[in-house]
Amino acid sequence: MNCIKIIYKEENGKVTINEVDNYINKQGIWALFGKREDIFECLNVGKCIDVGREILYDISCLHNILLHKEGNEEYINQFAELCNFKYRKKWTQEYLYQYISSLRYEVITFVYVYNKSDMYKEKELAWTTHARFWKNGSSFKTAQEDFYEKNKNLVLETKTTITSIKNIDELERILKNNSFYSNEEE
Repeated sequence: MNCIKIIYKEENGKVTINEVDNYINKQGIWALFGKREDIFECLNVGKCIDVGREILYDISCLHNILLHKEGNEEYINQFAELCNFKYRKKWTQEYLYQYISSLRYEVITFVYVYNKSDMYKEKELAWTTHARFWKNGSSFKTAQEDFYEKNKNLVLETKTTITSIKNIDELERILKNNSFYSNEEE
């Protein structure tokens, strides 16, 4: 299965889809989107061997941890962009998701994008969507101007980027056109 599936969706603070339990013990790649003013932006991307448990923890961080202000390190994403909040080392998820919660998106949607925990595909998806808060391994110590623009062609070559979409079907169409699911059964 390589079609995009909605794992969890909240609209204006109310859960409208909750399929998290179907993804417990299931490996793959997921993405988190937030919607404002009829536009979705990718907030984060992840790969793991247990998508359901990871999403369950992320949802818990969105709702059950108060916004902390005592972080001591600037959060800089994998594109060398300052993300306007501070966090404490080893508390990245907890600070990140409480910060996302404070941004008050109209819709928050976790989607299942790929059925294998594949580092290359995770990176490709994050660069394709310019995932706003994505980190992959060690983080940048300082922000760098235009890092994403200067490097995206090296990572994506000729593939189309998606910085905002109107709906999840549009994401799936663009990923298929980019051969994200190449040589895989659907």
